[in-house]
Amino acid sequence: RRPILSAKGARKIEPAAIPKRPELSNISTAVSELEAATKENDVDAIKAKTEALQNILMPITQRAYE
Repeated sequence: RRPILSAKGARKIEPAAIPKRPELSNISTAVSELEAATKENDVDAIKAKTEALQNILMPITQRAYE
């Protein structure tokens, strides 16, 4: 497959780096859980939800830089 062009002058995004449907669902869920934790002002929950979101995003960002 051909790379997808991003903004003018930016590097091309390879199709493999674009999150798939299950990943998007996981990201959406993690963001919602993090937002809920921030509304409760629970620092430990915020830290845990932030770490969970980072763990979901890490493989995606690694693929983007390959």
